Amino acid sequence: MKILFTYYSLDGNCRALAQLMAGAVGGDLAELRLTGGMPTGFVTKFLVGGKRSLMKEVPVLEPLGVNLDDYGLVVIGGPVWAWNISPAVRSFVSSTDWRGRKTAAFVMHGGGKGKALATIKTLVDERGGEVIATADFMDLRQGDAEQTREKALTWIRATVAGME
Repeated sequence: MKILFTYYSLDGNCRALAQLMAGAVGGDLAELRLTGGMPTGFVTKFLVGGKRSLMKEVPVLEPLGVNLDDYGLVVIGGPVWAWNISPAVRSFVSSTDWRGRKTAAFVMHGGGKGKALATIKTLVDERGGEVIATADFMDLRQGDAEQTREKALTWIRATVAGME
């Protein structure tokens, strides 16, 4: 079974975790990229990103560059912004036909997953897909990064094993 890890990562945290998990299960990677970009200044990114998340904005994404039909499992990952999913993840999940697809979802946060995983599950369910597993992980720059990595590896291996 082929596995695709789709993720949004402004600062590289979600990218690092997606790469780690993909490497452990032989998955492919596809980064969600905004056509207009995001500010990266320390304060600006929180203000702009938080506002966009709270307003449930759905920005335009660059083409993903892969065919989801080639994969038996699509893993969706991204950061928690203002207690919800990032606008890039919202755009991807709400614009994709999930009918008949198995998905898993993970989020990274600095202190709480908020309603991010529930939102992803609802959006996938509304579009005919099935979320078979979810997980939330601490930001790699906070707490015990090695523990977070181990938790992520355990989660993805168990998710994939449950599909075999």
